[in-house]
Amino acid sequence: AGGLSEDLLREAEVILWLSFTLAASWPEKVGAAPAANAVLELGPAIDAAPEPWRSLLCSAACELAATGPPEKSPQFLEWMLLRPPYSAGSLPLLEFTELPFAQALEQTCKQLPPEFSHASAAERVLQLALAEVPPSALHRHSSKARALLLRCLRHTMGGDAAM
Repeated sequence: AGGLSEDLLREAEVILWLSFTLAASWPEKVGAAPAANAVLELGPAIDAAPEPWRSLLCSAACELAATGPPEKSPQFLEWMLLRPPYSAGSLPLLEFTELPFAQALEQTCKQLPPEFSHASAAERVLQLALAEVPPSALHRHSSKARALLLRCLRHTMGGDAAM
């Protein structure tokens, strides 16, 4: 993992979480929180992290990305779809990563431009919503997370947001 220490990985997760917490509290009247833009640059570093850190860092980064400016929603959506909790290889952590990922993805999809319609993204969201998970990885929020992913599907297809 490039020699990254446990302490450094732990601190990175805390910084991402703290950045998300601050960005989520950012006053709307001043615009989107600027910290979310950093997520687009963090992909290679997060992808190089060993498990279980990769899963935890992806989850925290997705939450931060969801606070980003609406005009960057398509880029944040693509970033998130490349790092779902199911592909991280750490199914035991789904209890902690699946729902936050789905909530962040839904928030990002809600911000997509009204004219946005991307069949490829919609197909990938549907694949996530229907992904098989071993019974041992199911948790009390599994159904809620899958329901949020299905709502994301509607947003990625464009059209009437009141559907």
